[in-house]
Amino acid sequence: RLLDRSDHAAYVNDDLFSREQGQTADAQFIGHGVDFDHFVRARPLDGQRPAPPEEIRGLPRPIVGFYGGMDEYRMDVELMIKTARHVHHGTLLLIGPAQMDLSRVKAESNVRHIGQLSPERLADYAAHFDVGIIPFLQNEFNRNCNPTKLKEYLALGYPIVAVRLPAFEKYAQLIYLADSHEQFLQALDRALKESDRSLVERRRAAVAGDSWDKVAAKMAHLLAIPNA
Repeated sequence: RLLDRSDHAAYVNDDLFSREQGQTADAQFIGHGVDFDHFVRARPLDGQRPAPPEEIRGLPRPIVGFYGGMDEYRMDVELMIKTARHVHHGTLLLIGPAQMDLSRVKAESNVRHIGQLSPERLADYAAHFDVGIIPFLQNEFNRNCNPTKLKEYLALGYPIVAVRLPAFEKYAQLIYLADSHEQFLQALDRALKESDRSLVERRRAAVAGDSWDKVAAKMAHLLAIPNA
């Protein structure tokens, strides 16, 4: 009913857009933006990198990290536990609000959980991941999502291991996608050994033009805001 009554519908997920674009007068794929310069500054390719924040200074490496809201319909708890055990000599670093019971994950000795950070501080922490991961469930909710963190991970440039979901396919040549827990752990091993600097540059180039200003301009156009 909402689509039927709408003048415009804005989408961030390609699959949902494809399914519903005939159900409203004007469907537009808007997508997400990224604060590109902010994340690039946090992890420069050359020169001295900023020191890690005190909370994560001295954590055993490699640091395999995830940030964002963690809830039971999004996160694959079993995969998180397997990941922690797989990098038992390093650290699984989780950043963000725990909206679910993380006790089984945090019971692993090498798991560190930090609560929600401000957007300004987040990049300073995430820049010190060795690999960024997205250990999501392959369910209907996640198939219709498009996590903003993927573009932020890409702007940071490091290897990314993610469960295969439609929103990630566009970047399949730049990240490591997995269809099972076993594939995820195998991909993690490959990511930790990655040494191709050109991949860092290609990841950043893929999102360099995706500013939030462009997203805002598209939305302003839909809303017919003068001088936007």
